[in-house]
Amino acid sequence: MKMKKIVFYFSIFAAIALNSCNKENESDILPPDAPSILTGDYEIIANGNWEAEDQVYVWHGGSKGFVDDGKFTLSDPSTSTFKGTLAESLVSGTEYNWYVVSPSAEGSPASCTIPVSEKSQYGKIKAIAGENAPSVNMLSLVAFAKVNIKNTTNRAIIFNSASLSCGNPVFGKMCVDFTDEKVKYIDCPAASQSVLISETESRLPAGETMTFTIAVKPFIANEEVLKLELDNFELTYALNEISFEAGKTVDVNYEINAPDVPEIEEGTVLAASGTASPVANDLIQDWMAFQLTTGVYEYVYRGWLNQGTFFCFGKNNESIKYVFSATDNGAEFGEQGGESAMTITEALSEPSTYNKWTVTKEGYYEIVLDCYTSKLKATYLCDAASVFSKIEVEKLYLNVKYNDQEQFGIRADQMIEMEKTGNGVFKAKVSVPEDKISGQFRCQMDLGGHSLPVILPSDSDKSVAECDGGLAKTPFVLTMNGTTNFWLHTDTPGHSYVITVDLKQGLIWANCDQPSIEASDILLSGPAIGYDWGNFAHMKKTDNQFVFEFEVEISGKDEMFTIHLDGEQRSLIPFSGGNEVLSLGENKFKYRDAAADCGWFVPNIPAGKYKLTVNLQDYTLTVTKVN
Repeated sequence: MKMKKIVFYFSIFAAIALNSCNKENESDILPPDAPSILTGDYEIIANGNWEAEDQVYVWHGGSKGFVDDGKFTLSDPSTSTFKGTLAESLVSGTEYNWYVVSPSAEGSPASCTIPVSEKSQYGKIKAIAGENAPSVNMLSLVAFAKVNIKNTTNRAIIFNSASLSCGNPVFGKMCVDFTDEKVKYIDCPAASQSVLISETESRLPAGETMTFTIAVKPFIANEEVLKLELDNFELTYALNEISFEAGKTVDVNYEINAPDVPEIEEGTVLAASGTASPVANDLIQDWMAFQLTTGVYEYVYRGWLNQGTFFCFGKNNESIKYVFSATDNGAEFGEQGGESAMTITEALSEPSTYNKWTVTKEGYYEIVLDCYTSKLKATYLCDAASVFSKIEVEKLYLNVKYNDQEQFGIRADQMIEMEKTGNGVFKAKVSVPEDKISGQFRCQMDLGGHSLPVILPSDSDKSVAECDGGLAKTPFVLTMNGTTNFWLHTDTPGHSYVITVDLKQGLIWANCDQPSIEASDILLSGPAIGYDWGNFAHMKKTDNQFVFEFEVEISGKDEMFTIHLDGEQRSLIPFSGGNEVLSLGENKFKYRDAAADCGWFVPNIPAGKYKLTVNLQDYTLTVTKVN
């Protein structure tokens, strides 16, 4: 043990010298066996099971009460030795009482507030001389509830949260007095609920048991209930004359039983239809789908609902097998949301004869079908105008069809998932197949479920947006019922397009994803630039291998010139695919892997000297006046 010892004594020679010099101070001389004063760093032994960096809280006491020495940190796990700093000096030969708790504490040993945790322990030892290291045996201050959850159903139960609650506040923290032989538990503010799992998906397979062990303040239960909540499951366990004693474990057993509803078979798709549904009122072909969340007992739909009515059904092998309907005719909900009883039956009669739910206000909703409690729960999220500010869109899908396909798919697994590249910005690349010349595309978003609102052109007069080589930034609207689409047109099958959606700005655009053109020589020919047909000017390659430049005299007349690559077997032609009038500034071109005679006329360019710049990456021909 490391201590600082200050010993007050003098040698015999010093004493004689002092005596000869000053006899009146004889009474101040201390004998050679004067007590030591212990200060500063100090070590104690708290016997128990510890981990690195564990801490205990320490007090020492004497005739003047408790001295708070604060936190001591584990320094040697093999000997359970903790090191700290004394708040007040010790005197050798004087006896002290020592009090230790873990993991932390407020107050004094006579009234100590500590957390209710698996490491909540105490220890004490009395009448230890100051020069001796105290060694205490740590004992548990808490009891343990071993929570066993058995799934007696024939399906897995999936849940994201679990909590245990009791009418008696036995969680969180407790107050104790451990100065006497028996620990006294003092009333103080505590918690009546403990969270076992939070925001972590857990799966309990059919027929298996999941176990949690949780610390509780010791108590004797008399006609109390321990309530376990797993998402929407609420299970109870009666506690009748059960004693939760410190250091001991009590088994608490729960069972999840199958609800009294028809058993929904594996492979069943839960869906809904009706005038409130954002898709066509066709029970087999079009429906809004629900996402399974808790085994076979809870389904969630997050998406748009029109003002109108709907009912739900379970589809299996393209036939309706179950019907989920409102128990009470006239059940409705709107902006305030709502909850209503639900009846689940096998589809023994025409589905249209069952009661429907009525939606009184269109908007984005979360609809939960809780088969365990037989309830439908509706929560209004927002209207269409505020969807992007209130709902974080994590997934956006690109849905493409070509000219020989009759309809779009409506499910996410039939689409291309776009890459999220920024705040509300999504991109995807799509190629027009070699045997196609056109295609249509729409973007549909996943708002946390299987409802996929569609991004479509905002101007109904321009519902078909030409996208030959590129689509300029175009405003879009979000709808569930639109039928118009953006178009991809190309006379070069196999070209790819990068489609970008910016949800924050409400814009969509597409760029032709053209490969860079390789060329070692670019040739110009034509009277518009002073070269007779068959004679060629060779452009100069710049430091950028894809950029060529050449200065020419433009006639300013209604004459033409052409551009070829490495001879006349490959060509750059105007973007329209035919002859065009050249403009000052940037002009777009297309690449043809063949000889072509079309080119640019120059009647709108004043006669003079100009620099022509060809960029084989950007597919641009730029005309600049040379002074």
